[in-house]
Amino acid sequence: MSKGKLVLRSDNIVPNIFPTYSPNPNGKYYSMYCKYQLLRYKPWKNSQNDAWGTTQPGDQTYITEWHNFLNTSYAKTHVPDWNQKLSNVLGNIELPVFEETDNPQTEQLEEWMILSHFYNVGKQCNFDPITEQSNYDWSLDSMKYTAQQISEMPSWINTSKNNLHQSSAETKRVNINSFSEMQKLAYDMVMSHFQNRQTKEPLLLILNGVAGSGKSYLINSLRAEVQDKCVVTGATGKASYMIRGITIHSLLKLPITQHSQKKLSGQALLDLQD
Repeated sequence: MSKGKLVLRSDNIVPNIFPTYSPNPNGKYYSMYCKYQLLRYKPWKNSQNDAWGTTQPGDQTYITEWHNFLNTSYAKTHVPDWNQKLSNVLGNIELPVFEETDNPQTEQLEEWMILSHFYNVGKQCNFDPITEQSNYDWSLDSMKYTAQQISEMPSWINTSKNNLHQSSAETKRVNINSFSEMQKLAYDMVMSHFQNRQTKEPLLLILNGVAGSGKSYLINSLRAEVQDKCVVTGATGKASYMIRGITIHSLLKLPITQHSQKKLSGQALLDLQD
């Protein structure tokens, strides 16, 4: 409504929510924090109750629905500091506890409950594999891990896959015809310098480019050619991981503490000189 007339609003609206509550998961008003986070980030229509799915919500309802929403791909994309928020809410979820009994009514439990029970008591079961048609709630499995472990799973999987290959980026030759004009120019400069055995000054070359322009591809290609005649390093852990190298401070044995501006000595100095 604007000046007494209905106007068309944009599709995506992120409201400013008042009052604000502390995100401390151990705080007294954490459930209210979850409530207003749902209103802020979860898409809902018509009524606020649509955000948590009931007209009579309670503290645990807000926390549970906030947890369920954070486990969606939409939340992972649109909620800032998603990892930290998920880690906070996991400590406030009330998980069902199943005790081992001889009650014959156990057969009436849902399949996921029985599987969870066997997992807790260390038993083995022979249930059929879960298929796409099953109603298994996969979000329950995420409660076994911290948010940090979940965030590291994709990189761990990729690293494990790469370790299975006999030929890695360090040794596999590439077709230089696949290079762009600028990649080919840089490649020729480095290889010409490498193949010239005469005493000379070091080659200083800066590779610039946006993400996906092929910098890592070129670096791995050069490494495959010169083999153990080079050491590939990165300024940060992420940078060195992308090119399968090590950090500069790890290579040079440089301390990374706050007061690290001091001369090397002992074994660290000998390793650097070698």
